[in-house]
Amino acid sequence: MSGHPEEELLYGGITNAGLVSRIGDTVRRPQRPTSPATHALLGHLERVGFEGAPRLLGVDDRSREVRSFVPGEAAIAPYAAWALSDEALVSVAQLLRRYHDAVDSFDATSHDWPQSVPAAFRGSLICHNDPNLENVIFSGDRAVALIDFDLASPGSAVWDVACAARLWAPLRDESDMPGQLRGRSLARPRTFVDAYGLPQRDRAPVHAHDWCYDIVRDAVAGGHEKFGRTGAKAVESGRTGRGSNSPRTARRCGGARHVDRGAKLMGILMGLDVGTSGARAVAMDSETGELRAEAAAEYELLMPRPGWSEQRPADWWAASRAVLAKVAREPGEEVIGLGLTGQMHGSVFLDAGDEVIRPALLWNDQRTWRQCEQIDERVGREELVALTGNPALTGFQAPKILRRSHLRIGRRPRPRAVGHRRSLLRADRRRPRGQARARRQ
Repeated sequence: MSGHPEEELLYGGITNAGLVSRIGDTVRRPQRPTSPATHALLGHLERVGFEGAPRLLGVDDRSREVRSFVPGEAAIAPYAAWALSDEALVSVAQLLRRYHDAVDSFDATSHDWPQSVPAAFRGSLICHNDPNLENVIFSGDRAVALIDFDLASPGSAVWDVACAARLWAPLRDESDMPGQLRGRSLARPRTFVDAYGLPQRDRAPVHAHDWCYDIVRDAVAGGHEKFGRTGAKAVESGRTGRGSNSPRTARRCGGARHVDRGAKLMGILMGLDVGTSGARAVAMDSETGELRAEAAAEYELLMPRPGWSEQRPADWWAASRAVLAKVAREPGEEVIGLGLTGQMHGSVFLDAGDEVIRPALLWNDQRTWRQCEQIDERVGREELVALTGNPALTGFQAPKILRRSHLRIGRRPRPRAVGHRRSLLRADRRRPRGQARARRQ
C-alpha cells in the first residue's frame, strides 16, 4: 500500500483521488507547482491563531507535504441529513467569515498562485475558491475547519461567498437537488449570505458558475484522468444548462415536460440517464435538436450501514420504463435512436440464471476498503498504478468482487457474473416481449 505500515488512504475528492493518506495525526498530500504559496498561507493562518485550517508540518521523504489531521467529519455523498440542514449552512458561512477575517492581513504579492478569479472580483484577499461540501470539516453539525487550499488565490470576499453559496445551497436544477432542499434554491443562498454578514452593496449577481466549470473543463482537456471520468458530464451540464430551465419548456403534462410543437418531425431521438438519485429521459427532434419532452422519476438510496450505498436494480428498471413511456407517447412519431448513460461504476451480481441476487453496490460505497488494502499489498501500489493508471479505490469493481467472494458462505448462490445497469437494459431488450424475468419488472 505504501512505505509506512500505518498509512491509511483517505477518500473523497477528485483531483488527488487515491493520493492523500493519513499517518497518525498527519495527512500526506502531493505537492503542486503553487504549493509554496499555499504553505505561506497556512503559516499565516497559524500565526494569527485561526483554528479552522490544518497546520503545515513539513515535507516527507517522498516529497509529499505533511499537514496536521483535522478530526471531524466531511459531508461526502450520499449526504447525511445533518449536512443539508440550515444549521450546517449557517455554520459554513460563519466559518468562511472567520477565515476571511484571519487572512485579511496576509501579504500575497510575493507568491505565485493558481488560476485567478475574474478581474472584476480580484483583490488582495486570498479566497479559498473551493469551499465544496467535501472540503469542510464538521464537529457534530457545526463547521469547524476548511481543508484543501489548492485553489486558493487572490480574490474578494463576495467572490468566495458566491462560490460557497452556489455549492451549499445548492444552485442547480430542482430535479438534481436532494428532496429536502427542493423549492429552497433562493431561500438557502439568502440564509448563507445573511449568516456571513455580506453587505447589501455586494449582493449583486456574481457569475461564479462558469469560472468553476472552466477549472473542470481545463482539467479534462489537459488529460486529468479522474476529471475526465467524472467531470465531462458536469462540464456539459454547466455549459448548456438543464432542460427544466430552458425557456422552451412550456407546460407540464402527466409528469413529463412538453414544449410547444412546431411542424411535424421525421423522428425522435431519446436519451436515458440512470443516475444515483433517479432516472431521467429526454426526447429531441432528430433534425433540429429541439427538446420535445423530458421526465424524471426518483428511486430509493439504501444506506444499511454508515458508508454503505446500495440500490435495487429492479428500481432502475421500473423508473427507466416509466420515464421512457412518458416522453415516448407522442402519437405518430417514430423513435429512431436511444442513448444511454448513468451513474458511475456500480456492481450488479447475477446468478447462473441471470437473476439479480442482491442490491447493487454503488460507486460511492465505501465498504471495500480492506479489499483495497489487500490489492495494494499483493500487487504493490506503485505497480498497480503503473499497470492500470489507477490505485485500488472502493468504488471500483475488483474490490467489490473480492469482498463478495470472501462473504460467500453458502447462504446465497455463487455469482455467475457482475453486470452494469446498462447491461440489464440490453439483456431485457433481447428477450421476447412479456418474457422479462419478474425480478426485473
